[in-house]
Amino acid sequence: VYCEMQGRENTEGSLVDRAILDLLYPKGGYSAETGGKLANLRTLTNEQVSRYHRENYQASNMMFVLTGAADETEFLRALDQVEASVCAKP
Repeated sequence: VYCEMQGRENTEGSLVDRAILDLLYPKGGYSAETGGKLANLRTLTNEQVSRYHRENYQASNMMFVLTGAADETEFLRALDQVEASVCAKP
């Protein structure tokens, strides 16, 4: 992630985009960088990353979005299988 974000933060287009978003949305979703901002990535520890994943990457924080034409019964049946699989894991 570090190398990816270093490349992203150093292109002219990305620098302009980031500056505009920071000015328009100083707080909130658009102020965040998906991969993280380099200044923050440089100071992260393995424990902080592990804690973030423990707290946020869990079944209770999952969401499914279904768009378009779909058979509701078939979707719910598939969702039941996914839920059973996820809940079975420790």
